[in-house]
Amino acid sequence: MNFKRLARLASATGLVVAIGAVGSLTNASAREAAAIPGTFRSSIVVANPGSSTATVSMQFVKSDGTNAMSPVTFTVPANASTTRYVPSITGLADGRYSVVIDSDQSVVAIANLTSDSPSTSTAYNGIAQADVGRSFNIPSAYRNYFGYTSSIIIQNAGTAVANVTLSYRTAAGQVASETRQIPANASSTIDQGATTGLPEGFIGSAVITSDQDIAAIFLVSASTQLSSGRGARAGATSVSLPVIYHSYYGYNTNVLVQNVDTTATTVSIAYYDNRTGLSIGSETATIQPGTSATFFQFDTGRGNAIPRPGFSGSAVVTSTDNKNIIAVANVQHPGQGYLEAYNGFPTSSATTRVSCPAIMKNYYNYNTSLTIQNVGSAATNLTIQYVDANGTAVASVSVTGLAANSGHVRYNPNDAIPVGFNGAVVVTSSGAPIIGVVNELLGGGDVAGDQLFTYACSNS
Repeated sequence: MNFKRLARLASATGLVVAIGAVGSLTNASAREAAAIPGTFRSSIVVANPGSSTATVSMQFVKSDGTNAMSPVTFTVPANASTTRYVPSITGLADGRYSVVIDSDQSVVAIANLTSDSPSTSTAYNGIAQADVGRSFNIPSAYRNYFGYTSSIIIQNAGTAVANVTLSYRTAAGQVASETRQIPANASSTIDQGATTGLPEGFIGSAVITSDQDIAAIFLVSASTQLSSGRGARAGATSVSLPVIYHSYYGYNTNVLVQNVDTTATTVSIAYYDNRTGLSIGSETATIQPGTSATFFQFDTGRGNAIPRPGFSGSAVVTSTDNKNIIAVANVQHPGQGYLEAYNGFPTSSATTRVSCPAIMKNYYNYNTSLTIQNVGSAATNLTIQYVDANGTAVASVSVTGLAANSGHVRYNPNDAIPVGFNGAVVVTSSGAPIIGVVNELLGGGDVAGDQLFTYACSNS
């Protein structure tokens, strides 16, 4: 979604700037530091998918809800993007902040987070003002589940102190709950590793309620890995996931589906081969309200997955009885220690135009790959246009005959764009609706540490 107020880079207390570089820690901060080790830095990418130059204001907000400094202002040309490296912003002290972005044009944004000691990376999409609400759903909540623990970051998008309740759930019902008070505009980080009553080995979901509008994201961390995703205020009856792997150059995925409706639902996940668009099979699960189920695309002790080794494709998750669901895909490379996640797309929200804010070709040794999925019922043609920071189109690629349900993958270092490119891409379809996801790596997969970033492109 585009927005003139990009309401909340919601975890900027922990995501937008350095997690480990604060002078003192509040109780919540201490909990977060314990759960997610490392000294963190972040950058914010703002893209303008429109036809006129955008004037943008970026406000950093401290944990008490007060502004950290005067807003940072800049312009973004039409179809272009700009990156702000947070440690280089003059006058902003090391610390944890939430961010509110305002613009006179519709913009989209992503936040990138990297850490040292250990080396970890993640990216997440900003949350639009139109998408905040008084309840949020988190499909991935863990407490030391095979070493993984989650942290949920909640930002108060209202005008008064928010009284917030988190309910942790499995198929058996509520397991634990906790409350927070969050000042207006401020954020709070809740580490599930320290939640009273949440058992070791917990895997489940969370439902957040508030008396003020809020936005929420979640982090999942292990000793040397980090991923992130957005919570959701509402769901859809069908969700599309353009990146699904089983041992594809070492990458695997699993998909968590949360029922955000009020009664139980049966969901079906169908898998499609990128090369042909043909279904290779499906599987089902019944999910209770507020809870989530996990579907594995790689072989486990529970049995063989439907996708077989070498699979690269997509998935569509459907509620067979028209209940509202959300989904998140975890992307992992066990051999390299990579972990990342991205949010599924409500299938009905797909359009014939996709905008991706950050595309790189050896930009300080960072490179990206782009996956576009045709979620329509007929083949379509694509035009892929690369746009630099000045709004100038530097290259264009045409793709013909992309079959329904199939995906087109581009490894951007192989594209005819300048070495050192850091810009945006705009993809248009000749007819069928499309969606897109970008993976970003430091190097070519040969750099030690968790160096994988993943984000969802915007339908605009």
